[in-house]
Amino acid sequence: MKPFDENLTKVVKDILHYDNTNAIEKIIKTVFETIMNLERKEYLRENKVPENKGNGYYERLVRAVNNYIKLKVPRDRL
Repeated sequence: MKPFDENLTKVVKDILHYDNTNAIEKIIKTVFETIMNLERKEYLRENKVPENKGNGYYERLVRAVNNYIKLKVPRDRL
């Protein structure tokens, strides 16, 4: 889990450094998308079905602090 923590920490620091205006929304989006990608990866690793694998993303509109955020939700074939 350590590489995940280090990578996410770096991304959050970069967002805070380069874009202060929408930082909270971008951090929320990054954290949720990272968690969902890891969840799909873990699900596919545990449920070994040969014909099932990652199959792109679909978008969902989610209410954030002050506005809405488009999240990329990962999906699998089955």
